[in-house]
Amino acid sequence: MTQDAVPAKVFPVKKLLFAVLGIVAGFIIAKLTPTEMLSREALMVLGLFVWAVCFWVGNVIPDFITGLIMITLYVIFGLVPFNVAYGAFSSDTIWLMLSAMILGGAIGKTGMLKRITLKIMKVLPASFVGQSTAMLLAGTVVAPMIPTMSAKAAMAAPFAAGISEELGYKPNTKAAAGIFIAMYMGFCGTGPVFLSSTFLNYTGLGLMSDPGIATKFNWIYWLGATSVFALIFLVGAFFMIKSYYGPKQEEKISGDYVGEQLAALGKMKTPEKITICTTLFVLALWMTQQLHGIAAGVVAVIAFIILGFTKVIDATDIRKLPWEVIIYMGGIVSLSTIFPKFEIDKWLEHILAPLFQPLFSNMFLFVIVASIAFYLIRLVMVSQTTMLVMFVLLLQPFAIEAGVSPWVLIFMAIACNNTWNVKYQNVQFVIAHAATQDKMCTFAQTIPGSIMYMILCTVGLVASIPLWKLMGIMP
Repeated sequence: MTQDAVPAKVFPVKKLLFAVLGIVAGFIIAKLTPTEMLSREALMVLGLFVWAVCFWVGNVIPDFITGLIMITLYVIFGLVPFNVAYGAFSSDTIWLMLSAMILGGAIGKTGMLKRITLKIMKVLPASFVGQSTAMLLAGTVVAPMIPTMSAKAAMAAPFAAGISEELGYKPNTKAAAGIFIAMYMGFCGTGPVFLSSTFLNYTGLGLMSDPGIATKFNWIYWLGATSVFALIFLVGAFFMIKSYYGPKQEEKISGDYVGEQLAALGKMKTPEKITICTTLFVLALWMTQQLHGIAAGVVAVIAFIILGFTKVIDATDIRKLPWEVIIYMGGIVSLSTIFPKFEIDKWLEHILAPLFQPLFSNMFLFVIVASIAFYLIRLVMVSQTTMLVMFVLLLQPFAIEAGVSPWVLIFMAIACNNTWNVKYQNVQFVIAHAATQDKMCTFAQTIPGSIMYMILCTVGLVASIPLWKLMGIMP
């Protein structure tokens, strides 16, 4: 049997098992005897949701198709009207996500991302410490401009490979792996820090049962709440990478690679200038939302219009959008409306109270236990979005009862999601690693980086608790 033949036999069996499990479990739940807390309709909603989770976990069919089937069946079975099941597609969350993706695409298309990254790399010394710092800083600067972490990883990884080669680090050495880890932590590890850094942040806000609470977390308020985490993460990443991956002795080089890349970009052209101005305009309005009152989604749509009107983007760019992600998000965000409608959230709170209420009485304990549990579950649950949805929907009632903003759950889930202890659990990491064309490191060499990430993430979350108490996010 060849190696190529193995996946063809293994994966269909896995998909079949989860497909059968989902159908059987969903049917059984839907046919259970109604109780005082769960009506027949609520059981049907819950049964369809359990079916969808099994299909998502088993990757039986594309995630967005599963989501569409779920909300469509809600309508067919008369559980909710069409405008409720599909209401998320007209929400601020979806349009904010769509327009932010358009802006991110323009930043990549015009060369703005490359220019910013290379400028930062050129300023810092051409050494391991200098360029690993450049990767962390460049990623942090670029992070809020592009909400698709896979795109950022794919665009930044070749620069990391080029600078590693220029520094004289041979492939599969610790130093080369260190530059790669610095790149990934900078461009993708900072995803939870800024509201506009990843579409998961928008999805999380869409899952809040109270839209009023979600509105409070505008761009600047989100950044304020994540500031302690960001500081600990970036400073800690610098020292950990330097300590573990850094070469014992190194010499500075001339840094010709960066200069050559900048020369190849040439002077800024009109589309890039328009994109820079539009990006600054959008970020300024997001930061000052409390002053002017214009919703973040409307601001993002204005950017969409500007870029389309000036022909920075065209129909081809629109077709390149990850529409499957947008459709998937629209499907699952609707659950934040459907679950409360049938009081499923109250039922979950009732049956899970003995397990979770003691944890919420001590937030330091909760953060540590929940983070570790999250890391372990992620070893088997591949979908980062499904993990976010499950975590928030299950624990949101307990958080609200304890006086804790559901945002804490959202931020925790997004931060803890980004591990790569096994290769299959993180799509954007796989994309970043593949984009280096095997010029930097093996996957095994990056696992210590994942351990560093988990440590920094957990410490950053715990250290943020006093700030969150001061902000009124938790009692």
